[in-house]
Amino acid sequence: MTVRLPGRRADPVAGNDAGNVASRLRALDRVVELGAGRIDDALLPRARDLSRRAGERLRLSDAHTVVALAGATGSGKSSLFNALAGAHVSLPGVRRPTTGVAHAVVWDAAGANPIIICDPTTDVPNNAAGVRILIASAGFASATSPAAVPDFIMSQLMPVSYFTAGSITWEDNFGTVYWRVSWGGAAYTGSTFGLSVNDPDANFGPPVNGELPFRNTKALLFQGLATAPSNSNLTDYALTAGNAVFRNNAGTSFTVQPPQNTGVSASAFALLGQNHPNPFNPTTEIEFSVLERASASLRVYDTSGQLVATLVEGTVDAGTTRVEWNGLDWRGRAAASGVYFYRLVTPGASETRKMVLLK
Repeated sequence: MTVRLPGRRADPVAGNDAGNVASRLRALDRVVELGAGRIDDALLPRARDLSRRAGERLRLSDAHTVVALAGATGSGKSSLFNALAGAHVSLPGVRRPTTGVAHAVVWDAAGANPIIICDPTTDVPNNAAGVRILIASAGFASATSPAAVPDFIMSQLMPVSYFTAGSITWEDNFGTVYWRVSWGGAAYTGSTFGLSVNDPDANFGPPVNGELPFRNTKALLFQGLATAPSNSNLTDYALTAGNAVFRNNAGTSFTVQPPQNTGVSASAFALLGQNHPNPFNPTTEIEFSVLERASASLRVYDTSGQLVATLVEGTVDAGTTRVEWNGLDWRGRAAASGVYFYRLVTPGASETRKMVLLK
């Protein structure tokens, strides 16, 4: 007698363990063997294929279930896998079918959270060995003399925290790293490897000691000839002796200049990073850096310009400050979903960025 219970399917064959499945497969094989001329010829190949695939699966393991995470590029398969595993096992890819043949990618101190900062879509006129290519932010021209003319504008800026320790790679759509520069010394724990064509042992490390220069007018400069391979970032790179000089593909040079004639002390100059995560729910982290100890305020506003929350109000030390916003307004009430702006103000300077709260 078969008893049907609410919400369950009655199975006339008791049990579903591996032994029972194996016996079913043997029975199916016997049917296929005896079915020639008795069963529709179109069904026999399908039955054989089913028996073959099920048998291969049983030989792998009878104590595990294989689950496939399928989805379009950028749909979040790696992030979902990491969430299921409870560990950062799979590295989310930054390369997409729409990206160019090669691009510049920055990585955080752990060699994770990659961000494409430049994805050139055109060639440059001069491609001889030793010729430079200048990739810069949209605001870089205001800090050089004469005003810089970059060959490519960065599509995304490097997060502030990446300057302390991180890595930048020049790689293709398949993740082949042609060149790598890492910094932060022991604070950088990510990969230092790349293509052996440009580094004999394929290891561009160890990293350069110290942070990537952004608090002054200096820069890291490769010490070898233009045709020289990499040996190690630690010995290949050194800070410029004075103001950094950059050159674009046309051969024009641009010298980084310190702020002048602004009446603002060095402490006024700050760098505000993009909040992370963004969009967020319910909390997000905002970080900013100042060159010297200075007074600062960091406030959140809605799209109508009304104050929502004050995150920082007072004096901050030189370096990077990280602040978390829990999505509550100044009354302690949960803010509604939508677009918000956070604004950093230091003596004589200010910067504003946008973030999205999703519920």
